[in-house]
Amino acid sequence: ISARNIDRKQQKRLKAIFNRFASSKDTFGEPIMTPEDFVKSITQRNIPFTQEEVQQQQKQTMTSSNLDLLFKAADSGMSGKITFPEYLFLFKMLTTPESEFHLLFKMFDLNKDGAISKDEFKKAMKLSNQRGIDFDFDCDLMHRFFGRDGTGSLSFNQFSQFMKLMNEELRRQEFQKLDATGKGFISGSQFATLITQYSINLPQRVKENIGKIPESTKISYAEFDAYNRVISNLNSIAQSIRGLGNREGGMITKESFSTAARRVTGIVLSPMEIDIIFNMFATKPEEGVLYKQDYEEFIRVMDENNNRRQHILDSWSRDEVTPDGMTEMTFGERFLNGVVKIATKTLYGGISGAIGAFAVFPIDMVKTRMQNQRKLLGNAGTPAPNQIIYKNSIDCFRQIYHYEGIKGFYRGLIPQLIGVSPEKAIKLATNDTLRDLFGKEGDEIYFPLEVLAGCGAGASQVVFTNPIEIVKIRLQVQGELARTEGIAPKGAIQICKELGLKGLYKGASACFARDIPFSGIYFPLYAFLKEEFRKEGETATSGGNLFIAGSIAGGVSAASVTPFDVIKTRLQVEARAGQTQYRGIAHCAKTIMKEEGPTAFFKGTVPRVLRSSPQFGVTLLAYEALHR
Repeated sequence: ISARNIDRKQQKRLKAIFNRFASSKDTFGEPIMTPEDFVKSITQRNIPFTQEEVQQQQKQTMTSSNLDLLFKAADSGMSGKITFPEYLFLFKMLTTPESEFHLLFKMFDLNKDGAISKDEFKKAMKLSNQRGIDFDFDCDLMHRFFGRDGTGSLSFNQFSQFMKLMNEELRRQEFQKLDATGKGFISGSQFATLITQYSINLPQRVKENIGKIPESTKISYAEFDAYNRVISNLNSIAQSIRGLGNREGGMITKESFSTAARRVTGIVLSPMEIDIIFNMFATKPEEGVLYKQDYEEFIRVMDENNNRRQHILDSWSRDEVTPDGMTEMTFGERFLNGVVKIATKTLYGGISGAIGAFAVFPIDMVKTRMQNQRKLLGNAGTPAPNQIIYKNSIDCFRQIYHYEGIKGFYRGLIPQLIGVSPEKAIKLATNDTLRDLFGKEGDEIYFPLEVLAGCGAGASQVVFTNPIEIVKIRLQVQGELARTEGIAPKGAIQICKELGLKGLYKGASACFARDIPFSGIYFPLYAFLKEEFRKEGETATSGGNLFIAGSIAGGVSAASVTPFDVIKTRLQVEARAGQTQYRGIAHCAKTIMKEEGPTAFFKGTVPRVLRSSPQFGVTLLAYEALHR
């Protein structure tokens, strides 16, 4: 059973429940859950439990598997506490019909090879040791399934059959250890102690009657086994009694009950087992008849237990209840909580953006130089002289290194880092916030609204992007101007003063035209790839696959909007003497087409993709890592 089969919306809801009730943290600061926390999370009660209450809630929630067994099956570190992925596993186990054998198999398959050896079974039994039994591993049952030499192993199907017989073997060994004389009998008090371990759903009156069995009474193994079989089939017994009880008068004889049990539930009860049932419930056992007042409490208790268990699991699955001890947040609390969430996303976005920008800045330098290079066409359609400086991106990289050194690759880095942090912060936070707003609990989201959220993120960043981009671009081309035209380099502050506030937003329309479709493509594609790259059994995509998803989405988006990036670059670069002054997007596009041809719109595509692909891979990897 894989946790991946739990849909994303359910996983997010369960994550919120897990975080709400987990009382501990691991060494990495991640929340982890104790057994008591787990019971609270299922029953939706965030109030202290006594040990007795924990056991009672456990009995109401689970059937024959106890909490220790559940935790040992899920807790791979055997620490007694579970992580969120392990919590998802338990959720799947408890809400999937007939999953108990899967749970047991996972617990006993210690080396996770899909088979259980005798040594694995012995180790797991000693770890679980549900009732402190000193189990005899050389019994006939073990020999039949694992061989007398103990070298056999069990597949899942073989193990499931083995465990059905194992319950009987456990009871046999428990009885044998109490039978000190070896005559096949135990005392009444010993019998009562053993039986009550299995009788969690019996009415209180029946438990009291069992507890009143005199110490001197001798109970044979046949009686002990029959009692246990009755206890293990209480639901079927209740179903049979309920059907017969609806008849006129509600009177049930042993013969009618035996027939009904076989017809309704398929269970064939022995005469001893039928006698035990009637002795358990009848006020006058000697009559061999059950009256309505004899069994109505039993039916009521069984119905209450079953309904309560189902209600608890349904509530856990659907989260339809408000946890006790937790009140609805006031408007002020909700507002503050929203501010904190947005601030956290903004902070993480800023840090992630700076990391990504620094990692690919040399590639960005080459991209800018290539896009700014004007390849004018002469009358014959050939390039005009003295316009081409770089043959291609590799030549551009080589020349920057040759003439300007390593520092040349990082001209304009400081303003880029200063600007990219708020830019990526607002971009990532806006996308997440809009996805939460448009989606259902932030998971499932209508595709056009998903694109709209991305476009909104792209538009929001331009207020930071444009001033930084224009300063960065002018700083990046200065090394080239100093070498070819002898123009003295300017600092970022001087460039800002010359441009003024209005000039800092020169080319903003082109920036909108580039960034809005870029983000509209990028974020939905990244979300899709992230989910596709999540491996079977994983609750979260691995770091390597996050980087790949971010890189692919970044490369595709960057290549798609390169023409707008070329236009933006041309509008923002200070024109040299003799070069055409662009008056806007339309004029720039027409001029480029006329003077340089259509291929000019894709200048710098390779370095742009080479920059954007790893930049967004690194940025989103850092962003996801910070959130985790």
